[in-house]
Amino acid sequence: ASLIVVFTFISFGINAQGPSKEVINNKEYQSKEHEKNKESHQIAVITQKLDLTVEEAQKFWPVFNEYHNKQKQLHKTKQESMKTFRDKKQKGEKLTDAELEKKINLQLEFKQKELDLLKEYKAPFSKVLSLEKVAKLYHILDKFNSKHHKNKGCNKKATPIELEEEDEE
Repeated sequence: ASLIVVFTFISFGINAQGPSKEVINNKEYQSKEHEKNKESHQIAVITQKLDLTVEEAQKFWPVFNEYHNKQKQLHKTKQESMKTFRDKKQKGEKLTDAELEKKINLQLEFKQKELDLLKEYKAPFSKVLSLEKVAKLYHILDKFNSKHHKNKGCNKKATPIELEEEDEE
């Protein structure tokens, strides 16, 4: 429980005055704040669900942060690759069959890269956690990502309660 407080405190940081109204209304700021909240929430859920000891946490978080940074970079690359398709859709233009083919192939390519990243980090995670905790971690990440993607379309975030109530498979 104390680790959750520490990680949440570190993740949110302290800003005595807070941001100005102009900054708050800025979409880029809102997106960054959403990401910070999502990451803080993810840290809290992982810490609670894995019931990490202090020693495990000291070894686990650097490995997880490395994995997470690669995952964020992959997501950023995907967003940039898909921008053309989003722009065309926002303009009300239909994608050609060739563009649809390219979009589908890109989506599949990035899903494979996400899977490859998980496979790449199985061994490093297994060096710092028991296999039982690695399995739990992968389950948590899967649930977290599916909740995030499912709720993304309706501008709703998964709450800690929703994730905690999920039955583990």
